[in-house]
Amino acid sequence: AKFLRALEHPAIPRFLASGEEGSGVHTRDYLAQELVEGVSLDRLDGHWYAEAEITALARQVLEVLVYLESLSPVVISPARG
Repeated sequence: AKFLRALEHPAIPRFLASGEEGSGVHTRDYLAQELVEGVSLDRLDGHWYAEAEITALARQVLEVLVYLESLSPVVISPARG
């Protein structure tokens, strides 16, 4: 929760709260983030994406990954090969 609270990127939903319900083996932890309006990608079954749509989506994902890689402490470390 502390890590999520510190994230600040327009493509990552803001962290709102965390908590715990129940006790013992019935304990359930939860995290809440802001609601993002839109259509779930799994509901687009049968939709054929144009190259421009795929490229735009890939750029958005890569921008988030670059942001996460830049954080300290390290969240994502580059692959070593």
